[in-house]
Amino acid sequence: MIYGTLFSGAFLTHGAWVTAWALPWTRRWSALRIWMAALSLLPPVFVLILVFTLPGA
Repeated sequence: MIYGTLFSGAFLTHGAWVTAWALPWTRRWSALRIWMAALSLLPPVFVLILVFTLPGA
């Protein structure tokens, strides 16, 4: 599950970064840019949660 999230999450993260960067830098689009930036953090944070909750060996 971790590797799948890393692979598919990379596309989501990259797409959200590009979208946040490509939107016009006006006040009208600032909320959507903030949401895209926050969305780009979800896959890496999810992977960290998965790694930290692995059972001990």
